Amino acid sequence: MSSAAIITAWTTALEALSEFGSGDVVTDDWSILDQVGSHESSPYFIWHVPDTFISRKDVPTAVDIWEIEGELILRFVKWPTTKVLFDATRQNILDKFNSVNDLRSPVTESDLQEIRANGPIEAIYDISAFDNQGVILPEALPMWLSQKWLFIIQEGFD
Repeated sequence: MSSAAIITAWTTALEALSEFGSGDVVTDDWSILDQVGSHESSPYFIWHVPDTFISRKDVPTAVDIWEIEGELILRFVKWPTTKVLFDATRQNILDKFNSVNDLRSPVTESDLQEIRANGPIEAIYDISAFDNQGVILPEALPMWLSQKWLFIIQEGFD
């Protein structure tokens, strides 16, 4: 099975959660943040095609372990409100994945081994927030907050 097939299944699983709507989970498509009304549809989740994997055939069935990164993105409202909302949204998603077994394996013969933060919560600014040298203006506020997540998914079982 390809990483694309796994990402497609996980997209469906994420969009089934109450935090997301149809089209709120995409793969490597940052234009979703530029769409009219995108602030009102937040949060979003953007998958990144995986750079790393492990594949072994030292058992009767091949086992692939995919390390698939994605990014949770939430509309910025104001400090500290957005940080609190981000934390609550993140926790709701994690709780759902940890409490419902079907969500941990939306693809036949695959299993979510681990979800972990793959970086700090970061601000995403609009281009107008930067001066001519690319420095963020002191009065600028972010448009979004984001955090990279790493999903470790095992395909095939030994």
